[in-house]
Amino acid sequence: MGKGNYNDGMRLLVPRSACFSIAMAAIEVFPKECFGMLCSLGQGKSMVDLAIAFQLARRERYGVFSNSTVFFQKILRRPLLRMGAFHSHAFEKKVERLTPSEEDLEDMGIGELDIIIRIIKSRSKKPKAPKVKQSKTGIRMEMGRFRMLLRGFSRLKGFDKGQIPLYKDVRLRLV
Repeated sequence: MGKGNYNDGMRLLVPRSACFSIAMAAIEVFPKECFGMLCSLGQGKSMVDLAIAFQLARRERYGVFSNSTVFFQKILRRPLLRMGAFHSHAFEKKVERLTPSEEDLEDMGIGELDIIIRIIKSRSKKPKAPKVKQSKTGIRMEMGRFRMLLRGFSRLKGFDKGQIPLYKDVRLRLV
């Protein structure tokens, strides 16, 4: 499984099937964080073809890690290009802006893609039917009592004045 860099400043195409895989991974472990791998089938670096959740991930001081990549390399016959990762941030209430934490940025390789899912469990007793839609800030989803926002980020080379790693927003486009 190759490791790729996402350097296109334009947008990343994300199919509904990948969105639902990411959402289900986040819901399954809520209020803990989920973690997984974003892959392309090698036809270009502008589309996520697969989102694979890691069931065996561990939280360490500076991030969430998993040895599952080795396992997937053995069982997947088709070579996959690893584009980056996804993980969730669980919140009790809506936050103004979803951005990567300093730990998230330190874990990302230069040029690597990371999709972060903000997941909130609503207080409503009535679950809603699954919905996914494009928004200005990312991809919004509703499933049951959960509300999610998926946003993409890519680590840049260098640091700001506070020595926090630089990053850029990657526009996610629902396909």
